[in-house]
Amino acid sequence: MNLKRSLLLPGLLMLLSGCQHLSAKGDQCEQSIRAYNRMVRWQEYEAAEKAVAPPVLDKYRKTFTDGDLKIADYRIKSLTCNVEKNAAEAVVEFDYYLPPSLSVKTIEDTQKWRHFPDAIPGGWRLVTPPPDLRK
Repeated sequence: MNLKRSLLLPGLLMLLSGCQHLSAKGDQCEQSIRAYNRMVRWQEYEAAEKAVAPPVLDKYRKTFTDGDLKIADYRIKSLTCNVEKNAAEAVVEFDYYLPPSLSVKTIEDTQKWRHFPDAIPGGWRLVTPPPDLRK
């Protein structure tokens, strides 16, 4: 009986430490997505672009830093982090306007995110380009 217990305890500890790692990675995912969208909302585009993967960075910059685009508000409608697959998806609504017009438009952005272990900080990067807000 003692042999079973001595084998069970290390296995249980390994399982719990693995769950803790996945939980921390999931928390990081959610925090990264929320922080990115909050920075976009407040026009902190340079800071937000640190969460954008290189292949979509040019499109991001063209959308958010060219012109007078103003984000009035945003809502995260859904957020799913699948840490086992290193993938996440967020559905976000942006309310925005383009001065001199004061007409507020709303657009839905389905954001795909991936975890890159070597990426600092956090490792989570937006891999889909932003929607066309200049229509």
